[in-house]
Amino acid sequence: SEASGIQRELRNEAITTPLFTMQAFLSLPSDLVILLISDNTHRTLHRGRCKSFTAKANIAPDASRTISIEKRVSSLALVVYNTKYNLLYCLLGFIGCVLLVPSLSIRGLRIVCYAMMLLDVCFHPTLSNALLAIEQNRDSLMQTFYLICVVVYIYTAIGYMLFHEHYGVLDEANTGCRTLMECVITHFNQGLREDIASVMHIISWQTNPTISVLRLLFDVSYWLVICVLLLNIIGGIIIDAFSQLRDHRSSIEKDMESNCFICGIDSLEFQRHSQGFDHHVRHEHNMWQYMFYRQHLYEKSAQDYTGQESYVASVLTSGETAYYPILMEMQQHTASPYVPPMVPAGPVSPVNNRKRNEDTSTLPSDCGCFLKQMTFGNAARCCFNMEPNTIFLNAASFGFAPKPVLAAQAYFVNRMEMNPDRFYRRELPVLLRKSAERLADFVNADSEDVVFVPNISHGVNSVLRSLDLQDGDEVLCMSTTYPGVFNTLRHICYMTQEVVELKVVDVRLPIPSYESLIDQIAAAVTPNTRVAVLDHITSSGGLVLPLEKLIPLLRSRGVYTLIDGANAPGQIPLNLRELRPDFYVGTTNKWLFGSKSSSFLYVDREHQTIVRPVVTSLGYNQGFLEEFAVQGTKDESNYLTIATSLDFYESLGFARVFAHNKGLIDWASSYLATLWHTEPLLPPWQRSPFVSAIRLPIAWPTKPNNEPLTADEMLQVCEFVIDILMDQCQLVTKVLPIQGKMYIRISAQIYTERTDFERLGSAIQGMTSCSSFIQKFSEMHV
Repeated sequence: SEASGIQRELRNEAITTPLFTMQAFLSLPSDLVILLISDNTHRTLHRGRCKSFTAKANIAPDASRTISIEKRVSSLALVVYNTKYNLLYCLLGFIGCVLLVPSLSIRGLRIVCYAMMLLDVCFHPTLSNALLAIEQNRDSLMQTFYLICVVVYIYTAIGYMLFHEHYGVLDEANTGCRTLMECVITHFNQGLREDIASVMHIISWQTNPTISVLRLLFDVSYWLVICVLLLNIIGGIIIDAFSQLRDHRSSIEKDMESNCFICGIDSLEFQRHSQGFDHHVRHEHNMWQYMFYRQHLYEKSAQDYTGQESYVASVLTSGETAYYPILMEMQQHTASPYVPPMVPAGPVSPVNNRKRNEDTSTLPSDCGCFLKQMTFGNAARCCFNMEPNTIFLNAASFGFAPKPVLAAQAYFVNRMEMNPDRFYRRELPVLLRKSAERLADFVNADSEDVVFVPNISHGVNSVLRSLDLQDGDEVLCMSTTYPGVFNTLRHICYMTQEVVELKVVDVRLPIPSYESLIDQIAAAVTPNTRVAVLDHITSSGGLVLPLEKLIPLLRSRGVYTLIDGANAPGQIPLNLRELRPDFYVGTTNKWLFGSKSSSFLYVDREHQTIVRPVVTSLGYNQGFLEEFAVQGTKDESNYLTIATSLDFYESLGFARVFAHNKGLIDWASSYLATLWHTEPLLPPWQRSPFVSAIRLPIAWPTKPNNEPLTADEMLQVCEFVIDILMDQCQLVTKVLPIQGKMYIRISAQIYTERTDFERLGSAIQGMTSCSSFIQKFSEMHV
């Protein structure tokens, strides 16, 4: 039988039909009871709204494991659900049996008890729907009935005051309204069943015209207000409830026939697959297999659980939905999560309770629901336009912009091209500041201190070129400074007319302690030191610098601090108000899921009058914000997508992303170092949460004269290894020389999992099995 037919049959015949005796109910198999109860709650599973199958069934997985002692404990759930009805039914039967005794018999009471037991027919599906229509609108019906009582009492008071002599019951004059209580009873008894005019005498127009007119108004208004309007309102409420129930049942049946019971995806989504929807519900997401597996956990002892069973049991206990592949479809060999539509027609409402910028955030609400329940690992690759069959372990270099961010960028580009004049003159300045406000809120800074720059190098150049460095001044940096920033420092110090010294602090990794690093940097500071360029997280090894101690130290000595925070936003919490650097440059495309060329520059308000952008344009001398906002005609859509990228990140959950990436990178560092018999560059307490560098088991090639390789030659060898991993192994990573040794830098992100790093470990082992790089190069097909 079809699964949908079984579900419909169970609902109509089993759940809605009363179980007259507990003995009959306990005779049902326990697995059938579980199916009945679970089927009664199936509607909450679709589209990510399910908390668990036990949400409405009130069965806790921990409690149900006691089935090994009493296998029908789960059956009691449905009995408890009908306890009041069963007790009343048994009580009526008991009273009817007792009244068979002549001495205890009361005339007609036994017949009444048996007659009331016939109300069991109300549990027929058709009648139960009728009663349910009344039950669902109980409050509306009660309030309407209360209104009727008030209006009838008002008319009673008027009739008692003006027309008490006109009432006549059973053809007796002046009866029915001799007292107020009698008048109330008459109005409710006769007035609601028929019409109040039916119990009042007709008044002649000739004898008393005034009273006749008042009677006419009284009788007609009573008939219109009470008999026509208010009484029909009650009927309308009940009819409307029937319509709602019919529509609700139709939607349920349509949902069961056209949507997968497990993942909730519409059958139309499977038409693009060769297997089709029937194959999916029978072989890929067979709902009965999920039910049987759940029953298997109930009957199995927790001490005998496997690792997978322990995980599923814990998920069911906590009421989470991670066990169920909601909005995820399984194909023959790979799991391809279904992604809701990402391109909105316009700005949509936010995905959480925080205040959102409705002009810049375009993340659909259904996408937010999907992200909150999405499983991390290879299943998350669906959110990105990744090259298939390629593993990406180099998020620290570029990162990926997810599909919602790309859709948002396309939206703003289209919006710009629809009317460029209006967009650049009116809309863009406002949108840029709103986007900056959202970013400033994320990094805990004032929006007036944050401007956008295309990349880190642009921001660093803007700051260094704006500083008035004089002869004898010193610029301080570390040996771990990013090469692009280091080249900028070399150019500023050596290629200008002034004589400015570039002092490089040689930092050997790993550092003994943070105190020793602080002392080393403090010892390099002299009275001539003007600015210190420091990394928040070093690019090569992922060392996290103690800026909360270094910045106050340098400020106390009159040294400006320029922080390269390319790898910090998204990896670690950022609070620029507490950190208080003079200059801070960060980016969103590495760890915040932003689009490329979406970086930002923070400048302390004390220095905003001296900092100028690299490009001088129409905003010249109009203030800090204006100079960086207007730099000629260019595509600014990348900055406008920042709100969407932050919504994407927050929908995933910072704590969840941090737990996944941190745990994965710690495991991968230990696993690869053990596999290769090497060691990580940094211990976990010095290392950034999502990045690690491990020494490769590869020796540097030697020159014919046994001379060591130069720094440039080492970089060439590293690039060669990167090409081998990318072209032959489909592994994208970063290999670089650190302190004369070859290291590989790995990154963990929501789309990576353990198998990716296991594949990297095997690839490196395969490379080391070759006799030489020359042999490996000869095998490459370039």
